[in-house]
Amino acid sequence: MYDLGHNVSVINPAQIKAFGKSELLRNKTDKSDAAMIARFCIANKPNLWKPAPPEVRRLRDFYRCLQALKDDKLQQMNRLENKNMYSSCKQAILEVVTTIDTQTAAIEKEINEHINNYPHLKNMIENLKTVKGVGHLTAIAVIAEMPLVDNFDHARKFTAFAGLNPEHYQSGSSVSKKSRICKIGSERIRKALYMPAIVVKNFNPYFQKFCQRLTSKGKCPMVIIVALMRKLMHVFFGILKNNQPFNGDLVK
Repeated sequence: MYDLGHNVSVINPAQIKAFGKSELLRNKTDKSDAAMIARFCIANKPNLWKPAPPEVRRLRDFYRCLQALKDDKLQQMNRLENKNMYSSCKQAILEVVTTIDTQTAAIEKEINEHINNYPHLKNMIENLKTVKGVGHLTAIAVIAEMPLVDNFDHARKFTAFAGLNPEHYQSGSSVSKKSRICKIGSERIRKALYMPAIVVKNFNPYFQKFCQRLTSKGKCPMVIIVALMRKLMHVFFGILKNNQPFNGDLVK
């Protein structure tokens, strides 16, 4: 529809469902659903959607294929831990692992060739890698899995897309649940940021004051890691928005 010149918005189905419930709808048919979606759009005026460029979509396909191969290898390696496995079965699994390694190397080569063919992709990835602790694959994940940074007007919205914004539940003085991240967002980004956050915590001096401040408030290690994941998303937003390398002086 976008290619045909139509205005397109991409909405979380949960929002549409909640809107329908707020209208106390009793019937569900294609006709009534279409009318309800139209009323939702009139009332909320959702932002127009713009697809990622073809080179970014291709990078996303490469990245997801690579992650699938790594997940497959991990699954096979876990099977090898069975001490009672017959030797023929073990050999078959080892051959599968060898095949996965070959395919992984081929995909990694294609990814690097693809990045080198698009200077703007290479520039964004290299800028993200100027953050000590952020590796090549993490930078690729951010570019491949996140929408274009121009779609966001604030770092908070950029971070929320990854499901890393805090979720609070409080009512009156008697109900106050422990805050947590909402997880309404990209699980792939959260997975990609976990290990870099640990590395940043231990080895990046620009984030030490931030970690020390959280520690002094009695925050547990896991809360600090999640806070660092959120902080990294803010840093990535600034890097991509301004098209420049990391500036540690701006970390608070």
